[in-house]
Amino acid sequence: MKWIHVMLILAAFMASGCKDENNNNANNINNVNNDGGTDDIDNTDADADGGIDADTDAEPPECVPGLTECSDCVDNDGNGLIDGFDPTCVSPDDRSEGDFTTEIPGDGTNTDWLDCWFDGNSGGGDDGCRVHICCMLTDCPVELQAHYVPEECATDLTTGCVDNCLEYVVPGCDCFGCCSICVGSECHDIFIGTPVNFPDCTLERFDDPQYCAPCTLNENCANPCDPQNCELCPGMTVDDLPPECNQTSTCGEGVQECTVSTECPATYYCAVGCCLAYVQ
Repeated sequence: MKWIHVMLILAAFMASGCKDENNNNANNINNVNNDGGTDDIDNTDADADGGIDADTDAEPPECVPGLTECSDCVDNDGNGLIDGFDPTCVSPDDRSEGDFTTEIPGDGTNTDWLDCWFDGNSGGGDDGCRVHICCMLTDCPVELQAHYVPEECATDLTTGCVDNCLEYVVPGCDCFGCCSICVGSECHDIFIGTPVNFPDCTLERFDDPQYCAPCTLNENCANPCDPQNCELCPGMTVDDLPPECNQTSTCGEGVQECTVSTECPATYYCAVGCCLAYVQ
């Protein structure tokens, strides 16, 4: 009878790995561009509060490579940070882990009027946003001052824009590309949303205002980070958090922590240690 027991266990295991015709493993953001798709990991078994039921004794999930540098499970630029933990990665669709451009055709081409900077297109028609870049910049360059009316900054941001953008904002950034970028525990708020305006801004120059424009996060449409409360900012690791964090980070109330995207619910991916909604 022992062999029957073994066969029953094997059958149950195989059944658990099957997916029906309506399940396309959309939650496996790390593998959204995988040609074969046969290694997708389905973790849609979320509990009522949005978390994931997990066996605490189970092995941590492996990173499943996608086809972009920001989803391939590789430290392409050699800075010790991979995919969503690298501050140069905007989303899993970002094709360049080494700089602040995404290399997505048509992305980041705006120079003055901005929309949701992380959604892979330039133009506010689908998100209701149209904010002048100088509303975030500490100093507005002469070449960007056309049509800039400081008094309008407070009224340019609509409720529809916030509703369409805020849930997708990477921890430490605002809706338009002002981000708290860190190297170790040193952080600076710089504008990375329109690389075409500041083409010489790199992670190595993040602390040089000559190359990386200082900015102020839009308080009405931002997902600020707080290392003092054990929240990671882009570019940080748990080693950079205060000692009282005990080598662990938090993502705030109601947000699931993660190390790879396969830990996150459907249509979410892992960014700066937190499960973030994914713009598809």
